[in-house]
Amino acid sequence: MNPQLVILDEPMNGLDPQANKELRLLIKAKSQSGTTFLISSHILSELQKVADELLILDHGRIIQETTMKDLLAASDHYLILSTSNDPLARKVLTQAGYHLVSDSELKIHVAAKVNLEPIPKALDHQKITVLDIQHQDGGLEESVLKLLNEDQLETEGQK
Repeated sequence: MNPQLVILDEPMNGLDPQANKELRLLIKAKSQSGTTFLISSHILSELQKVADELLILDHGRIIQETTMKDLLAASDHYLILSTSNDPLARKVLTQAGYHLVSDSELKIHVAAKVNLEPIPKALDHQKITVLDIQHQDGGLEESVLKLLNEDQLETEGQK
C-alpha cells in the first residue's frame, strides 16, 4: 500500500529507541517512493532526522515555512576548543574579539563559514597549544525556540 498522504500526530511519543529508528526508516523509505507525510510533533530531535520541509506554528499561527536545510543553515554555529591553558585562552580569545558563550568551556559563537586560522595563531602567540577543536551547530529545537521568541517579541512590539 502506497498512500499519497499520511498524517501522523505525535508518532514518536512513547516509542523506545528501536521503534523510533524503525519508524524513521519507514517514513524515509515511503517518502522516497512518493508518499508525503504531514507530521505534528513536539519531539523536535526526531523531526530533525526525517523532515525536509517545515511549517512552524504557534497557537495556530504560521510563524515560518522553510526547509530543514535552510533553517539549520541559519542556526547558530559554535567552535568548542580544548587547550593547554583554557583560562589564558579564554582571556586571549575575548581580547581578540571572539564571543565566548559558556563559562565552563571555550565555546565560541561563530559565523557559518569561519576562517579558523586566526584562532590557533592568536593562541600560539601566547604559547597556548590547541588540543582539540569541535564544530557544533544549533539544532532544530534551538532554531524553533529562537523563531518563537523573535515572533513573541515582534507581536508584543505591535501591541
